[in-house]
This record gives sequence, C-alpha cells and structure tokens, in this order.
Amino acid sequence: MGFSRCHVWQCKQVGLGNWRMADYNRAVTETWLARGGETGAWLRSHLNHPTGHPHDVQTTLGSVETWNQSLKTALNILLNANCPMCIIWGSDRILFYNDAFLKVLRECNSLVPYGRSVNESWEQNWEQVRSDVERVFTTGQPLQRERVAFPVKQNTNTRDLLFSWSYSALWDEHGQIGGVFATGLQASAYESAQSSASAIVARSPSGVTLQQTIQELTHHIETSPLATVCWDREFRVTFWSQRAESMFGWTAEEVMGKTPLDWHFVFEADREQVNQTIAQLFSGINTVCHNRNYRKDGSVVFCEWYNSTLVDDQGNLVSMLSFALDVTDRKQAEAAQQASETRFRRYERVVSATADAISLVDRQYRYQIVNQAYLDWNQKSYTDIVGHSVSELMGQEVFETVIQPHLDRCLAGETVQYNEWFEFPRLGRQFLSVTYSPYREADQTISGVVVSVRNITPLKQAEEAVRQSEQRFQEIAQTISQLFFIRSAITRDFIYVSPAYERIWGRSCESLYQNPDSWVESIHPDDRAVVTQSLTEQFAGNSVQREYRIIQPDGTACWISAQISLVRDEFGNPLHFIGFAKDVSDRKRLEQELIKSRDFRELLFNESGDALFLVDSDTLLTTDCNQRAVELFEVGSKAELIHIEGHILQKRQFTPQEMATIQQEINEKGYWSREVEYITRRGREFWGDLSVKQLTFEDQRFNLVRVNDISQRKAAEFALQQSEARYLAILEDQTELITRFKFDGTLLFVNDAFCRYYGVSRDEIIGHRYQPLIYPADQPAIDRCLAALSPKNPVSSVEHRVFVNGTVRWMQWTNHAIYDAQGNLLELQSVGRDIDDRKQAEQQVQAALAEKEVLLQEVYHRVKNNLQLIQSMLQMQQRRLNNPEAVQALQDSWNRIMTISLVHEILYQSDNLAEINLRDYIPALVQHIATSYHLTAPDVVVKTEVESIVAPMKKAICCGLILNELVTNALKYAFPEKKSGQVTVVVTVDRTRSQNMITITVQDNGVGLPQSLDLSSIKTLGLTLVQDFVDQLRGTIAIESSQGCLFRITFNLEP
Repeated sequence: MGFSRCHVWQCKQVGLGNWRMADYNRAVTETWLARGGETGAWLRSHLNHPTGHPHDVQTTLGSVETWNQSLKTALNILLNANCPMCIIWGSDRILFYNDAFLKVLRECNSLVPYGRSVNESWEQNWEQVRSDVERVFTTGQPLQRERVAFPVKQNTNTRDLLFSWSYSALWDEHGQIGGVFATGLQASAYESAQSSASAIVARSPSGVTLQQTIQELTHHIETSPLATVCWDREFRVTFWSQRAESMFGWTAEEVMGKTPLDWHFVFEADREQVNQTIAQLFSGINTVCHNRNYRKDGSVVFCEWYNSTLVDDQGNLVSMLSFALDVTDRKQAEAAQQASETRFRRYERVVSATADAISLVDRQYRYQIVNQAYLDWNQKSYTDIVGHSVSELMGQEVFETVIQPHLDRCLAGETVQYNEWFEFPRLGRQFLSVTYSPYREADQTISGVVVSVRNITPLKQAEEAVRQSEQRFQEIAQTISQLFFIRSAITRDFIYVSPAYERIWGRSCESLYQNPDSWVESIHPDDRAVVTQSLTEQFAGNSVQREYRIIQPDGTACWISAQISLVRDEFGNPLHFIGFAKDVSDRKRLEQELIKSRDFRELLFNESGDALFLVDSDTLLTTDCNQRAVELFEVGSKAELIHIEGHILQKRQFTPQEMATIQQEINEKGYWSREVEYITRRGREFWGDLSVKQLTFEDQRFNLVRVNDISQRKAAEFALQQSEARYLAILEDQTELITRFKFDGTLLFVNDAFCRYYGVSRDEIIGHRYQPLIYPADQPAIDRCLAALSPKNPVSSVEHRVFVNGTVRWMQWTNHAIYDAQGNLLELQSVGRDIDDRKQAEQQVQAALAEKEVLLQEVYHRVKNNLQLIQSMLQMQQRRLNNPEAVQALQDSWNRIMTISLVHEILYQSDNLAEINLRDYIPALVQHIATSYHLTAPDVVVKTEVESIVAPMKKAICCGLILNELVTNALKYAFPEKKSGQVTVVVTVDRTRSQNMITITVQDNGVGLPQSLDLSSIKTLGLTLVQDFVDQLRGTIAIESSQGCLFRITFNLEP
C-alpha cells in the first residue's frame, strides 16, 4: 500500500500541462493510428458510420490525410493511453476520445457522436464544462476541477457521478492554441461503493433481511473493479476478494490470517510508508495512499489503496476495510508523459532564452518557425515572417547568391557553417556566424533546414582592438625570454607573436602571420600526433599544456614546452588563445641523462633551474630538494624543506579530498600539473608551475616534484587583461569626446558624448569628414600636429576652435595614431574636452597681468627716478664739502642708493617684474662701484663671474648691498699706497641638493686682515650692514685671510 491525499482518478497526476504538440512529433514512436483499440479502428477505417457506432460521425475537419500534424500527434497519444481522455479541437469544438473514455460513457449509457462538435452532440453534459474549456482556449493555462457532479442516465434513472476534470492547452506548429486535452475521471470507486451501500440500506424495506443486504453488498464487492481486503484489529486478513486474487495472484487461503508484512507482498522501499499507514488506521484515521506491491509471480504492481476503519458504539476498533485499484498503466503513462514534457520544457526554455536567432525553413524555402531573437533582429512580427519565403525577407539577389546555395547543400544532408557581414534595419552592419543544419523527421527524411545565427560582431571588434593594442604590451612581451603569442579563437589567425619565435623556431614572425599553420611544419614527425590531439583539445575550448620537439632550419632538434589558455569575453564566448612556449631542450637532455645515470640525483638537483623535490609516494613527505628550492622559497637551508608536506608552502593548502584526487590521478596517469600560488618563508608571494611525475628507481617509487617560477608570465597576463580593461573602459565609460578617424579626416567612430556635444546623431556624422567642424584658421595647426605623429611618437595634443551649434568654442584634443606590425598607419583615435571656459579665464588673467605689469613698471620707474634724485642731491652736497671724511660718507651713501636704484632700473626694463637675473644685475653693480673708486685705486682690476640665477627682488637687493659694502671695502683698504691688484666677485648656485644654495665670494689679493680679527667685534657701519643683510637672507658668512682677504656668503634661494 502507498498513501497520499488524492482521489482515485486524480487530475493533477494525469494532466498534460500546456503541450506544444509539434515539438513531440519525433518523440512519438508509434505509427499514425497503429493502435488505439475500437476508437482507433473507427479512424483507420473511415469517418462515416464507423463500425459499432450509433451516430453519423462526419466531421468538418475533412479527410484524415489533411489533418493538422499537431492533432495527429495528440490523437496518437490519446488512443494509446490507458486512462480516460478526450480532445476538444478547433473552433467547432470537435470531440475525440479513447477506449477508456468510451467504456465510461457506455457504462453510463451516455454515448456521444465521435468526431462531431460537442455543442451539438453532448449538450446536456457539455454545459457542465463549457466555461472551463473556453477558459483554457482563451488563456492557454492548465485548469483543474475536482468532484464535479456529472448527470448520466442508467436505464430509466438519472443520477450524478462525481468526476475530476483536468484541462490542458494543445499548441499547433505556429504557436497557436489548436485544442484542449481533457481528462474527465470518475471520482473514487471507493466513494461509489460507499454510495451504493448507502443506497441499498436506504431503499431496503423493513421486510428485507440483513442477510439479503449482506448478499447484495457482497455481490457489489465481487463485481467491483477494485480488490477488496478486510483486516481484523491485529491487521490480519479476514476477507480477500476474487478481484484481489486476480490482481495479486494469491488465493484467500494463502493470505488469510496474515498481516501485509508476513508474506512477500509489500515493496521493500515502501515498508516504512505502510507501517505509518497502519499506525494511522489504528489511530482511527482513514487514508488514501499509493504504494507498490508484489504479485505472487514476483512482478510489481502500483496500487491505489482506500483504507477505512469500523468502530463500535464505544469507539473501539472492530475491523478495517481496504479497496485497491491497479494504476500501474497510469503511473507508467504519467512517468513517460512527465519525462516528455520535461524534455520539451527544457528545449523551449533553451530556444527562447538564447540570444542566437534561430529559424526553421522548409524545402520550399518558407519560414516555419522563428524564435524571438530572430524577430528582434529583423524588426518583424511573427506573422510577417512565418509562412513567407526567405527571398521576401532577404531580397531575391541576396537569397539567390548567398543563402540558397547553403540551403540546398543542407537539404542534401550537409551541415554548413560560415561567417559573413550582413545589414540589419536596427543593428546596421553586423558580422554573423551562420550554421545550417538538416531538420530530420522521425523517419530520418530531411524536411527542412534549421538556421542558427550568432552575432559575433563584438568578437570581431575585440580582435581588432587586441591587434591595435599590441603596442601597449609589446615592451612587456619582448622582455620575456619565452615565446608569447595571441591567437584568434574564431579565425585562428595569429594576432601577435613575440620576437622569441624567430630565435626558437628559426622562422620569421611574418611567415606565421601569413600562414598560421606553418609552425606545425617544424614539428618532429614522431610528435605530430600528440600535437594534433592537443590542437583538437585547444580549439574545443580547453587549456592545453604539452611538450614536443621541433626541427630547426639547421637540422637541430629542439624540445618545446607550450602552455595555452582560452580567454572568453564577458558573455562566456571564446575570444582568443594566449600561449607561452619556451625552449626546454636543456631540461629534456638533462632528464634523459639522469635516467641513464646512477648519480642522477646530484645532476638533477644541481643543474636544474627549477625548484625540485623528491617526495615519498606513500607518506607524501619530502626526502630531498635542490638548492634552487632553497633560494625560491627563501629558507636558510635544505633542512627546513625536508620531512614536510609540500603543499604547506602554498598560499592555500590542498584539502584532504583534493590530495586524494591528485594522488589518484598520479597513480593513473603517472603525472600531474597545475599552476599554484606560493608564499615564501619571508612572506613573498609568487606563482609557480607545479608538476609531479611518478618515477621508479631500484624498485623504489617516488614522486619528482618540479616548481617553476612563472610570476613574470602571470604579470604579463595580468598586464594584458588590464590593458584590455582600460581600452574597454575608454570606449564605454568616458565622458570626454572620443572619435576614431582616417588620416584624411573621415570619421569611423564617435561616442555618445561627441554626439551630444555637437548635437548630431552617429548616422549623420559617421563616414563624413570632421573638417567642417573646425575653425578654418586653426586647420593648419591640426594638420601639423597629425603630420608629426609616427610609430615612435604616436601621441600628440593640440588646442583649437570648433563650431558648436553656430558658436565658436575652444577644444583640446589628444591624438593617438594606431599602427600595424609593419608600421603602417591604420587609423587615429582622439579624445577631446571643452576648454572654452579655461581659455576665457586665461585671457582675463592675461589682461589683468598686463595691467599689473604696466603699473609695476611705472612704480619701478618712479622709484628709480626718486633714488636718482637723492643721488643727485648727495653729489651736490658732496661737492660743497671740504671735509674728506664727510665726502667719503656721502659717497658711501650714494653707492648704497645706487645699488637699490640699479635693481629698479633693471626691473623697469625687464619682462619679469617680480624676479631679477643676478647675471644682469651684479656685473653692472660692481662696474658702477669700481668706476666710483677709480681715482682711489686706479690700478686695481675688478672681475665678475656670475651664473644665470633668477632671484626675487628682495633677495637681489640684499645681495647688491652686501656686494657694495665688500667691494667698496676692498677698493678702499686692500691696496694701500695705490698698489695694483685684483678684486674678484664670484656668484654660483648648487642645484644638486634638494634646495638651491647660492654662494657669493668676494676675494682680493691685497694686504688682508689681521689673523685675530673677530667679525662679531667689528663695529664699523659697512660690516655691520653686511652681517644684517646676511641674517635677512638666513645665510652664513665666512672670512679667510691667508692670501689677501676672502668673504664667502652662503644662503638658500628658496623662501
């Protein structure tokens, strides 16, 4: 027994859901109307007056041969089903049913014409279900009704039978609802038996004895299609009906007094469920359940059990009654139906969800089925395409020249695939991958072609982007000693090959670009099968690592280790292959020698450039390692790497399950490899190529583990990914104006920001030249900027004016020239931004600066004039004095004022009003001082050596006043009795330090100063001023008097 809360014919167990019958044509294995019993015979013989049928069954559907294929498929399922089913088809609501349904109708004495409209043939009963059927016809959604009263006539009486109704939509080949699948199943036979018993008791006259009533009940039980079993309070069999004997094979004598678990009756997997049911019955709970039971011959029958209890007036359990119905055929039909429906739903979801455009074309080149993607691509509705010819949609010329030849090849049994450019109303020019596949019927005849179209324009554009961005990672790729290459996963052309190819293969890179398979010609004949197999795996989308030999042009054999990985785009589609290959001939020769050599471990460990470990294959502990392992993992000695499990050196250690899987693969294949991220004892992380090979030496098994540092290659891969990501970000996320154009100015691409700025659409601007947008006077500057671009200098910037909606605005453009591998200019890409506001601000600042410069020049001019007026007044006063000391004091004051006046004179004549070049100022100043003391020291020569140093005005005046005092002092006191001599002024700057240090040296070869002279004790006005000015400069002063006198002042030019 098995238990679930449901009726005998429960609709939701046999409802078909929304079947799209056209997709089940191939799933129906029986020939059209090959089975189906009596109702099938009616259709096979003829439609008019079928044998044994009481009505005229002429139908408006015409002959069977012209019927819709979906209707035929549905009838095939209907006629071969064991449970009662019917189909209501078409706008006329034509009725078809199977033998199981016919049996119910005959038992109810309610036969209805076959193949006629329900509205005219079954009017009374049809009203009960009309609204539900019309609802399914309208919505297409499945519907279920339980315990619906259905009036039928038996003899002269009319009574209600309870039915459970299930309705499901049937879809034709064009996706329209063609009919409704209805399952009207009579309610529980157990309920019917109860109703019969109640009726018998109710109509029994008082004179009818209890024995007569029992006999009548027994008659109903024995003639019932249900097996009847009675149980006592210990759940032992007390009654076993004849139907139970025929259903299960055991006689009443064989099972009487036994519980269901006492003989081989209950299916093992259902025993727990049966125990729960027994417990429920002992608790007084009536149950309905489903479970499997064994027949006496050992076969299994699926039963539907209806269990109830009989209690006395005190509520004590007296006995239990069970009815069983064989539902094996129904369960098998449900399982087959559910499997078919599941397959169809999956197929439907896949086709509907795919972005590929899919269509079915018949042998007359007419569309039969198209998916939503196909409609979206062509901007057409379903009715605009389905039923129409391909030439109507694509045009006669394109159909005859491009499409029809492929369709004809496919209809002949060939699968065709090609890539081509097509024009679409909404998408424009698109690069498509088109596949034509034969559509075969159940008998394997080709009735049409399935056309699958995939848009691979982004992949095509990505290939071009990768080729154009070659320069971005060229420098990285060329620094790698290994061969690095990028190969298209679509066209299989090489996009980039590093120069290492020419060194390793001895062939030019250009030859590989022209013939992508030419590298295979160098493969050693013994290794070509292995390489061919790996190429098959590679183009299937798998990462491949292989080692093989090549023959170089000079006849030398060279071992190659290659690793190739597949890169996919953001949608998971194959984009290109990235591969590395290196010459491992030395390693291979070493391995071969080590196999032959008895002391192979010493050679293996000392000569290998990779980290090598010997690992016990049983304990997985390292027993030895080479010096490279010590260096790579940054440990102090080998001892730190011995007797450990190697995977603890990894950044993420293997789990026990992973270790078991790895060991299993090593045992099966003899080797294992993977890329693993490690971390050294010092915390440095690096990527390693980990490979393990199982070896046997002197009857001892061990694993040879090799770790190769591949961090450089990983960095190159990461750099390439970053480069591609940056390139995509520029195209997709930039707010600046981005455009690509030919050298003649023809625009190839503009982004949205460009269109918004100029107020145009892409269609209006693409293919036209950009020159009309340029202010004419600025075009020569743009031409010069673009002409200066070269492969070595591919980037330049230019500022110019443009026309925007009738106004003139300033733009700044950064131009990038894109070249191919031969240095030929492919196109230019420019990124622009509006700088009109900045230009206007600059013009305002320039105007303001010009006004300030004029004002400052006027100020300097007036200050200079005032200082000169003071100098003139001092000279007038000097000429009137006879006291030499007074005259000298006025002369010194005159020189100091002249020092300041000279600064203002130079600033007045300079373009820079805030700073002064000491090279222009100091020589003129010293010359003025020397001229004023010419009579005092006529034979003294004054020399100056001044570097070009731009100093602020304030510091320049301090320097001038210091020099005035020191030079004047030398001319007055260093050369007594008017001896000849020399005064040298040197000004230098030290720019090697973080700050600009200025050194001013004033040196003479005169009498010098006393050795005991203390500068701080000198109270003369001149030296006091010098010390004050040095302090203002935050500098230092030093005096030397070994040969004459030398003053050295040092200060920082910066504030």
